[in-house]
Parts: sequence; C-alpha cells; structure tokens
Amino acid sequence: MEDFITYVRNTYIRPGSTFPAALWNVFERGMDQRTNNHIESYHRTLNDAVQVRHPSLWLFIRRLKDRQTLTEERTTMAERGEAPPPRRRKWRDLETQLLRLKGQYNDGNRNIESYWRAVSKEGLNSLVWALVGAAVMELCFGQDSPSRRFSLRG
Repeated sequence: MEDFITYVRNTYIRPGSTFPAALWNVFERGMDQRTNNHIESYHRTLNDAVQVRHPSLWLFIRRLKDRQTLTEERTTMAERGEAPPPRRRKWRDLETQLLRLKGQYNDGNRNIESYWRAVSKEGLNSLVWALVGAAVMELCFGQDSPSRRFSLRG
C-alpha cells in the first residue's frame, strides 16, 4: 500500500510530478465540458443511443449513422451561427449548484474536504469519484488537513 501512496504522490500530487495538476485538474475549466476526456463522452452518448450491451452489427451501424447525422446537423447549425440546443433542466440546475459550491470554495468559505463532500451529496459528481477522492486524500495526506496542503485551484 505504501508503494501505491508513493506512486500517487509522485505521479499526480507533488510539484514536478509526471502528470501535474494542470493536466488533470478540471476545477477551473468551464462548465461546458463535464469530462476531460472527449472520447469517454462520445462513448457514453453512443452507449446511451445503442441501449443494449451487445448490439448486433446492424444496430451498431445504424446508431453510428444516427450519431453522424446528428453531428453533421450540429456542425451546420454552428456554421450558420445558431445557438446550440439548450441543456436539460437537470444539468442546468446541477451546474448552478456546482458554481455556487465552487464560489464558496474560492471565497474560502469551504475547505477542500467540505467541497468534495458537498459535491458528492448534491449529485454533482459520481459516488465513485467521491469515494476515490476521499480515499486519495486519506492516502496522500493522512490525518493532516488536506485544505492546507492541496488546492483545487492548481
């Protein structure tokens, strides 16, 4: 376990690490991108469109064509200067709540631990990330207050 902790610290946490926080920290990124992995986002939307675990080849091709048509329509809309379709209310509400919590953190009214707990409770992040985040904080910082040793602000 100590080897893993050392690996995480040296690879992601410490200054001069292999993958510095500027690469993976999406805290300061705009709300338009809810993931830092565009391929992951595409796969998620494709999986949602297919709706079965093991689609037939023909269903898969049909859904790929559907996605291509949608992409072409959105590209044409953007080229004409049209506004993108509005987000679902669920996502707008979550975005508003996340921005409020982010503002509280930036203003110093929340420490990192309080921020992560609030984000996970509000459904703004997956439970898995909340658990992983808490575990990584514990592994990397032990009983020390993480808010004094690590910042989401890069």
